[in-house]
Amino acid sequence: MLVRMVFRSLAHSPGVTLWSLGSLAVAAALVTVFATLPLETGGKMALALRESGANAMARGDSLSTDEGAAEATRFARERGALAAALSARSATIRGLPVAMVAADPDELARLTPYWHIDGARPRSPDECLVGTRLALRIGATPGGRIEARLAGSGESIVLAVAGVATSGDEDDDRVHVAAFPAPSGGPVLPPGHPDVGVRDSSCGGCHTEGVPSASRGDVASIDRWLLLRVDGGDEGIARLEGEMRRAGHVVDLEPFGQVLEGEKKVLEIIRLLTGLALVFVLSLAALGAGSSALARVLERRKELALLAALGATKRRVALLLVLESATTGLAASIAGFGLGALLVRVVFQIVFRAPVGVHPIAFVAALAATLSVSIGVGAAAGARALTIDAAMALRGEG
Repeated sequence: MLVRMVFRSLAHSPGVTLWSLGSLAVAAALVTVFATLPLETGGKMALALRESGANAMARGDSLSTDEGAAEATRFARERGALAAALSARSATIRGLPVAMVAADPDELARLTPYWHIDGARPRSPDECLVGTRLALRIGATPGGRIEARLAGSGESIVLAVAGVATSGDEDDDRVHVAAFPAPSGGPVLPPGHPDVGVRDSSCGGCHTEGVPSASRGDVASIDRWLLLRVDGGDEGIARLEGEMRRAGHVVDLEPFGQVLEGEKKVLEIIRLLTGLALVFVLSLAALGAGSSALARVLERRKELALLAALGATKRRVALLLVLESATTGLAASIAGFGLGALLVRVVFQIVFRAPVGVHPIAFVAALAATLSVSIGVGAAAGARALTIDAAMALRGEG
């Protein structure tokens, strides 16, 4: 009986019912999209970035010297991987301890294309690239200069800031250079030297015109590792690691399987924006469905008054309105979830060019949000119905 009354009531005002159904269905679709985005974006973002940049890092005993790092880099390249050897040593800038990282600029650029650089990467031995967080702390800007004191030797060097880089990870606190300066009086390759741009294990580094070669006499400790981009995903990385070990390179290759710090920050922003958008969408849905529900109450005031005259209590009349609204919300949740699942697939195909599955939690979120809004709207309509004076309504005065 009650179910029949609910459906007859909804069918009695098809325009109002369709308006409410449409408003809530759109809200359910967007809730589905917003619930799926944070769940799927992390993995898809990591995959997209790793396809265009480094997807593995190598560390190990074979990288403890410049010669070993150069040999390991050459071996990885011969196996089809993109590789860059990086080395880091400690320094202080304006009293702040920082890590100074040396790497060939072109090699590093191929593995970090997602860095946003204001200015340029360093090209000469007296230039550097400063991470954005460190640049804010020391007041570094492109075209300016910084003075760094190297750990161990205590030598001070002045570097021109070629650019400021935003990576979103620990590199935002580092200084990148083309090569470490040698101690005072150390060898520097003159312009036009035949070994410029050629790796030679006898001197332990990649010669760049005007860039000092590495010095094993420096007392400062140097940390070395490789950045790699290996085809074939985790299987390709494991295969390269095995080949390097069989060739005598004692290294461990670690895939970038987890979302990096920079990606985490992007995800936090995405979650914040989707949360705000969700609140906005639900508010609009509540306004749209609420106006329809209140219009339905005013339109049906004589009908509701007649129900009261026939013995129905005001609370039962209010309950009827809540059930009508909840039924609309349930239907809108199912329709909206289907629409939202389609939107999610289209968005991820366009942005990430990858398929995506819709999580069950997205349906739960759409159902919970839509039912909450519809029940709240029904409760407001029921409260309005409680204020109707049955006698006045039947006389056409209310």
